Amino acid sequence: MYCHLVATFMKAVIKNLHLVCQQEVTYFTGSFSVSASFWMSSPCVVFLPQSWDINCLDSMLLCTSFSRGFCGVYNFPCKIFSPETERRCREILSHTVLPPVASAGVLVTLCTFKGAPSFLYTLRSPQLRGRHKGDVSFPGGKRDSSDRDIIHTATREAEEELGISLKDNAVWGALKPITDWTGMVIVPVMANIGALEDLALNPNRDEVESLLTLSLSVACLDASRGYTYFRQQGHYSYTLPVFRLTKGYKVWGLTAMMTDSALSLLFPHLYRSFLCVSHKNS
Repeated sequence: MYCHLVATFMKAVIKNLHLVCQQEVTYFTGSFSVSASFWMSSPCVVFLPQSWDINCLDSMLLCTSFSRGFCGVYNFPCKIFSPETERRCREILSHTVLPPVASAGVLVTLCTFKGAPSFLYTLRSPQLRGRHKGDVSFPGGKRDSSDRDIIHTATREAEEELGISLKDNAVWGALKPITDWTGMVIVPVMANIGALEDLALNPNRDEVESLLTLSLSVACLDASRGYTYFRQQGHYSYTLPVFRLTKGYKVWGLTAMMTDSALSLLFPHLYRSFLCVSHKNS
């Protein structure tokens, strides 16, 4: 009964996101107690140059050593992608029921860069059509008739957008499907693509403006995360997570929900989820 109520509430939240976008207020907890230099050095943000040369990233990498330092200070598990963690996550994800009506797949992209376990995001090209152009997102897209299943959709789209070939064992499994406000069922597929230095990244410039990474250690800190507070006609309200990047970029909406779910799976005893906290009418 509880799960059904949560699922119903989640569907209502997603369905009404487009109705309340002009009534959103975003807060970042703890940001007032963190120095300004923190935001310029904490999230690992990568902007690939015109040539997409991985060797050019050294001067553009922010805070790899800083984020790794959190291991000791915040008791952060250094071996995030250990065989034990991967086995545990794969076991949990193996129980996810994939809906036959799923129409889009997204690859929740885990990676390492300079030894820092991270998420890899794309900055969607401003030339794309639709309301999400220019957003930070995971690679993904709509299902093609030729796709074997929705997991194949996610991996195919990621390979097309990033210009790489995924290893056979890269995919860990599917997170809980999400239904957006249009009724589209989206399946987040979790995968570890490995060290970025070992990949010949060649993103599709028609779809990808640049690539960004966010270290997992920083993403887990309360000071790095915030929430967007939504109001509908001044009565019904709820919150969704937001992850702040440098240069004014942020991870929000469905991408933030997927990021939140992945962190909850990876760090069940460390990460404090901000996903969908409802409030009393006001």
